[in-house]
Amino acid sequence: MSHDDSDSLCAEIARRVMGWTAADIPWAYDSQTSVWHAAGGDPVMTVFSWRPDCNDAQNMQVLDRMLELGFEIELTACCEATVVEFRHGATPVAHDEDGNRKIALLRAALVAVRDQGR
Repeated sequence: MSHDDSDSLCAEIARRVMGWTAADIPWAYDSQTSVWHAAGGDPVMTVFSWRPDCNDAQNMQVLDRMLELGFEIELTACCEATVVEFRHGATPVAHDEDGNRKIALLRAALVAVRDQGR
C-alpha cells in the first residue's frame, strides 16, 4: 500500500468510522495545523498524528468504535494473513484479508460503515 493510499485510508477512517472532522487551528510561530475534532467539537489529535495503520492503540480505537456502532467482529490471524469480518447479527456486512492485520481491520471497517450508509 502506497503512502498516499495509507493517508487516504486513515483520513476516511477518521471521518466515517470515528465521526471526526478536520479543522485548522493556530500553531506555533504564526503557523497552523489540521486537527481532528470529535462530534461535539473537542479536539482529538493532529491529523498528522492519526495513524491507525501503524499504531496498535489507535487501531484498537477503531475496533472499539465499530463495537460502539453495533457491529460484531470476527478476526482470524495467522502468520500469512489476517481475515476480518464485520457482521450485524448473523449477517456479514464486510470482509477483508491482508498480510497486515491493521490494514485488514481498517479496510473492513470502512466497507462496513459505507454499506450501512455512514
